[in-house]
Amino acid sequence: IYTDVLINEDTVRIYNLHLASISFGKKEYEFIDNLNNNEYKDSNLVESKSIFKRLRDGFLKRAEQVEMVAAHMKDCKYKIILCGDFNDTPSSFAYHTLSRNLNDAFKKSGNGIGKTYHGSLPFLRIDYILHSKDFACYNYRRYPESLTDHYPISCYLHLEK
Repeated sequence: IYTDVLINEDTVRIYNLHLASISFGKKEYEFIDNLNNNEYKDSNLVESKSIFKRLRDGFLKRAEQVEMVAAHMKDCKYKIILCGDFNDTPSSFAYHTLSRNLNDAFKKSGNGIGKTYHGSLPFLRIDYILHSKDFACYNYRRYPESLTDHYPISCYLHLEK
């Protein structure tokens, strides 16, 4: 979804998105927890195949979504703020494609490892605030409370003249 907002004489397009999830179920999370606890069972082969299939399907769905959003952003003549759950890491196709020509608020004013996912897979940063280079970014924050499987994030953006 996107919204155009008038800030003084400038129009800013704000995109908010949620890219396709890997859609792990209870069995996949139990498998991951068992791996984290160094527990191995003969049945793990079935669960690992399920995980790889879900990963592949998620990557393919996200790639399609990313191409669509990137094409829309490419045609946009306004300054851009892009926020959302990419369900992907900073080394992913999704991140590299969508962050092209945009700044990452975490990189500009965050610190630490930037973990935004609150779940069994440790240290994942999958939620982002990206913005046009016309914005100064400061005070990036990841909040310690979480009511979902994500930690909320925020930052201040100042439109520079």
